[in-house]
Amino acid sequence: IACLMSMMMMMATTTGSNNGGIAAAALTAQTKYFSSSTSSGRAIFSASYMTSSDLFFTTTTISKKNNGMNNNNNNKRNNNSNTNTKNIFKQQTSKTNNNQTFSHVINERLYSVGLMVHRDSAENNSSLKWEFSKENETKVQTILKRYPPNYKRSAMIPLLDVAQQQNAGYLTVPVMNHIAELLEVAPIRVYEVATFYSMFNRSKVGSYHVMVCGTTPCMLRGSRDIEKALSEHLGVKKFETTRDGKFTLGEMECMGCCVNAPMIAVADYTGGVEKYTYNYYEDLTPESAVSIVQTLAQGKMPEKVGSQIRNKAEPITGTTTLNTEPTGPNCRDLAKLKKELEAAAAEAAKAAAAEAAAGAKK
Repeated sequence: IACLMSMMMMMATTTGSNNGGIAAAALTAQTKYFSSSTSSGRAIFSASYMTSSDLFFTTTTISKKNNGMNNNNNNKRNNNSNTNTKNIFKQQTSKTNNNQTFSHVINERLYSVGLMVHRDSAENNSSLKWEFSKENETKVQTILKRYPPNYKRSAMIPLLDVAQQQNAGYLTVPVMNHIAELLEVAPIRVYEVATFYSMFNRSKVGSYHVMVCGTTPCMLRGSRDIEKALSEHLGVKKFETTRDGKFTLGEMECMGCCVNAPMIAVADYTGGVEKYTYNYYEDLTPESAVSIVQTLAQGKMPEKVGSQIRNKAEPITGTTTLNTEPTGPNCRDLAKLKKELEAAAAEAAKAAAAEAAAGAKK
């Protein structure tokens, strides 16, 4: 995003005043997304798994009050751009102080995770302190010992994972700052990792984070119906949390269970680090997906993890091969072979000792 803004500013400044609208749009975007209204003046921007068509910016300046001049060509281009996209994208318009209008256009259908812009709050700001619990400190030290002292930053992802489990499923600024202190790196290095990977949540989630796979195989097998059924049952839309704070409905990209599509993953934060689970539920129907959520709501574990209708990833009609004992050739029994070799070595040693004793007598 920062590169995009810089390119827009450079284009405007190198090609003349006709692109003043683009420069204003870039400046407005930088101000809107990379500045904070809080005293700290910081903003952390996160939008994982986004393609170049997910997010782009366009000007819709109809008129620009700049020394009393009006540029018809620029207006025509902006109007055409607005016309071409208004039926495809949801547009949000905001006005800047100098009467220039900026349109923030987002293709929401391409999102696989929510758009997160950090703003300091009473519960989440850099002035607060956070530490691992005594129980988890042991885990932290075990993780740090895996890496040489000069490469301790390699422990960043494992530590973020433990921290998220302890912190009810999401990472706050104090959490990331503490990990930066442990690893002796600048806080921005931790922010970069936490905002890049979608497995790290930057906003609060429910005790159960239910993620529907939205990639093509699952979509073709009915994941949109799964998502709709869960949305209606929980009374929330995608990326929202139920009022009781129990469930957050999310979406993830391919989770590697295409043969058992459609599927969901459920991260359970109810028991902290010690009882944390991350389970897959596969071969779902809208009814079975809702049933799983109902079971979790009662504080119970679903009877079966993985495929709900078959064993692992066997054909839907049942196994057709390897149903009988293999006829061979079979692998050697290594345990038996080891015993035979040990016995032969013992006999050889015994014979050598007897021969040596006989030679000594002579």
